[in-house]
Amino acid sequence: MKKINLILAVAASAIVVFAACSKENAIPEKVQQEEAEAASGKVTLTATIDPATATVLAAGNKVEWVANDAISIFDGTTNIQSTTTDSGASASFSASLATAGPWYALYPYSAGASIAGSLVTTTLPAAQTAVAGSFADDLNISVALSEAGKLSFKNVLGLIKFTVGADADIVKVTLTGNNSEVLAGTVDIDYNSGNPTWAVNSGAASSVELTGTFVKGQTYYFAVLPQTFTNGITLTYTNSSDANRVETTANELVLGRSQIRNIGSPDIITFADPDVKAALVAHFDANSDGEISKAEAEAVTYNDFEAIVGNADIDATALWGADLTVINTFDELKYFTGLTNSSQSGRHQLPALFKGCTNLTSVKIPDNITHISNYSFADCSSLDGVVLPSGLTHIFSNCFNGCSLLASLEVPATLTAISSYAFKNCTSLAGIEGFGSTALTSLGTGLFAGCTSLATIAIPATVTSIGNNCFDGCTSLESFTVASGVKTIGNYAFRNCASLGKLPWGSSVQNAITSIGQYAFAGCVNMTLGTRNWQGVTTVGKAAFLNCKKVSNLTMNNASYQTIQDSTFFGCSALATIRVSNNLEIVRNHAFNGCVNLTTFSNTGTGNGFVLPPNVTRIMSYAFSDCRVLASANTPSGVPNFSNNSVLTRIDDRAFRYCAAFTEVELPASVTYLRRTFGTGTDSRAMQMTSLKLNSDAVISQGVDHPVFEDDWAAEDVPTIYVPAALVDEYKAADGWSVYAGKIVGF
Repeated sequence: MKKINLILAVAASAIVVFAACSKENAIPEKVQQEEAEAASGKVTLTATIDPATATVLAAGNKVEWVANDAISIFDGTTNIQSTTTDSGASASFSASLATAGPWYALYPYSAGASIAGSLVTTTLPAAQTAVAGSFADDLNISVALSEAGKLSFKNVLGLIKFTVGADADIVKVTLTGNNSEVLAGTVDIDYNSGNPTWAVNSGAASSVELTGTFVKGQTYYFAVLPQTFTNGITLTYTNSSDANRVETTANELVLGRSQIRNIGSPDIITFADPDVKAALVAHFDANSDGEISKAEAEAVTYNDFEAIVGNADIDATALWGADLTVINTFDELKYFTGLTNSSQSGRHQLPALFKGCTNLTSVKIPDNITHISNYSFADCSSLDGVVLPSGLTHIFSNCFNGCSLLASLEVPATLTAISSYAFKNCTSLAGIEGFGSTALTSLGTGLFAGCTSLATIAIPATVTSIGNNCFDGCTSLESFTVASGVKTIGNYAFRNCASLGKLPWGSSVQNAITSIGQYAFAGCVNMTLGTRNWQGVTTVGKAAFLNCKKVSNLTMNNASYQTIQDSTFFGCSALATIRVSNNLEIVRNHAFNGCVNLTTFSNTGTGNGFVLPPNVTRIMSYAFSDCRVLASANTPSGVPNFSNNSVLTRIDDRAFRYCAAFTEVELPASVTYLRRTFGTGTDSRAMQMTSLKLNSDAVISQGVDHPVFEDDWAAEDVPTIYVPAALVDEYKAADGWSVYAGKIVGF
């Protein structure tokens, strides 16, 4: 019996060229040139053979001869047996021949083989012997034609390789083609210049039987006539009790000459991870054979899984055990094609089977799955390979939350919805292929929050809203693309995206935006806006541009934009110009605190410097604190302009503290409340203010707790305070004003 050492591992359904009967590729036929042999007519031929046809399969499916291999050499019509004593890639065969050649040869030797012209007739048996890891001795037919003292054997057949699955006590496996293809029989073989062809002469057989002892997990080979199996093949396993189990595939199988087709085990699933197999066998092994077949996997539904784990969105420990770290890979999930959640209108849904499986590295999701449930892969911190189904439409909340090794993902264009936090804290995620081509209409809350490796992303053209915290903490995000449909940017949407540069929006996009949430761009220290006219914006949330140190010019003059919220532009140290709506009513706490280069705050069309819009009723605490050059662009320089406003009533604590460029300030008669409004500092913060003009008695009674200048500004150093002449004495005597009596002057 031939010895086989099969080293090459072949994936199921892969085609491997095995150079079947050629130990190398040409069968050398070497003639010993000794005169004595020549005189007697005896020649010695050196033979090589295509890998996998004849004898020993070595590394790379190369075949080597072994001692006692026998071939038929045809001297004219005479069938002469020749046997070698050699082993290796080539072998010597001696024969006494009457003619001068060239000679045809056949492996294996067959006493009944014959030749007619170039046609060699031999028999491929339908009854074959099972050999673990190989084919049987003297089985895989090859032919050769001598040339220059060499025989180069070429394969005639193809091999179908399969793996025995769960069955025990198997004594026979039968192969049939689903279209009744002829597999064996007596055949006429034409060498055909080294590309042999065949035709059935007689005894055509549409099935081939392997008999012997079969070992679970071992591979076996059928040697059959090469052809296309249009409707696939069927394997029938028969045990010692003559009971059959059938495995079949309907897919077309093309078997070429000198090829191995590895069909694996058509039904029994081979699991890469034994812990996954054990868990599934415990729950879904319907026939109690200790295995999961593809049929058993297909029968499993979403509700079957949910019944095991109790609550599919939270707890999968009932399936995998208390220690979820045992799972390494579940690529075999692709066979569970029946995952339908019957309570969700027939939805094909993947339940949360893997939450907390910290050793899970890869998984392939069945193609018929359209929905992936909440927390399905949450905290799978080793997961770095996920294949999503081509028809996926929904990814629910927290699905991949905490998958810190997931570096890339490809999503199909069919995706229409991704729920909140789906990719939160995927710290290795650098990009999502196909994301921009999806039909998403919104990006959910916290979708990419904490994705610190995400550098760029294409936002789908269909998106109209970017949810709260969507890109919060994406510190590597440098750029993104977006179409003109976005209308709302949620709270914290791009907070602390420290690498984000210039926003990609032209006028058509920015004018479509109506709402910017609180802290939306806070901490985007490298973000530049250029000159932006966001005419569509009606609301900007608190601290929306907090510490955006490179934002320089903005126009936000929509008529509905009526409040500048707390800390909206706090720390925007490059902000030089902002123009707002005439309908602006309130500037809230710290709105421009720290805008050290702000020279112009005005309503559109009223020039540069500080020009208070006509409808502002209140300027709240620290609103313009530390705006050191504010009003310096006005004419005359340093004079803030309140003249267009007659409704301002309150200016709160330190609203203009350190506004060093203010010189002459005149407030509207409507002002009724001032409290430490102005405060001086040192160096560039030192106030240059020389006068404060008040036009009414409205602030006389504000009280001792409300001095107009901050406590650290000495009374003797404060600017001259101009009040109506008739009110001078009243101001000097009033609580909160008497401290400035020496500075109060009438006009």
